[in-house]
Amino acid sequence: MASSNEWLTANLLGRPCVLALPKRRHEAPDSVVITWKTAHRVFGRRTLLVLEAADEEFCRVLERAGVAYAMPGKRIMIPDEVHVVTGDAPRAVRLPKERLTVNAQLALQWYLLKGKDNRVSFRELAEGPKLPKNRITDVAKELEIARLAVIDKAWKAHALEFSIGKRELWEKALPMMASPVQSRFRTKSPARGLARAGILALSDQTMLAPDNFDTYAIGRGDPRIGEMPPLRYEGDVVEVWKYDPARLAGESTCVDNLSLYLTLKDDPDERVRGELRTLLEGMEW
Repeated sequence: MASSNEWLTANLLGRPCVLALPKRRHEAPDSVVITWKTAHRVFGRRTLLVLEAADEEFCRVLERAGVAYAMPGKRIMIPDEVHVVTGDAPRAVRLPKERLTVNAQLALQWYLLKGKDNRVSFRELAEGPKLPKNRITDVAKELEIARLAVIDKAWKAHALEFSIGKRELWEKALPMMASPVQSRFRTKSPARGLARAGILALSDQTMLAPDNFDTYAIGRGDPRIGEMPPLRYEGDVVEVWKYDPARLAGESTCVDNLSLYLTLKDDPDERVRGELRTLLEGMEW
């Protein structure tokens, strides 16, 4: 248990306490309860678990067991003292558009991974990442408005032209890019042929140890999703992506490195973030 968590001391509401940051993701609530009770007994002082966001059923299990926990940005629960739950913004609220659309992000990532020279034609965008032909013009305009590319109309087929190197372009576009993961579920029978993702894919290419479960990726329109019985807290993790991972990974058994980075860049484990940086540094841009 000591090695599967990061431990910090803190002062909470005027009292010393221990913060436990689990390194493992997607733990069952019963396992979380055991971790908290053990830590609370060993340290002999208030222990607060800092967890990733979870559903109401997960939280109810923790609260029935008297676990003190916090889910940053979502809720904090300290029995008999504090219970704060933040609500989602009303649906009518519209935030400023700061993210690329899925198709624009897909086009940019494909160029960064497989594009040649400093341009990519509209035809390549239709044949490479398989963008819908009726959306390519909109994608090109979006990237031009974001000042990531300019549309070169001198070519018969039109093309996107990039004025900076790929690594610099990646750094410039990164704040506008989002994780491709739309949702996750667990199953004991993942479909064959799924791309390796998450920590499983990162551990294949770095010195990072794998999780105690495997992680795979699948496109949200893939019919195989319905063939995998979902479980709440057991089995391997399947990430449902906003696009088919094969569009960028090709024949590789792992998802592409840029998408992998986007799925893990906010991981709380510094070792994971460090290996992600090493992964990008080793790429040929």
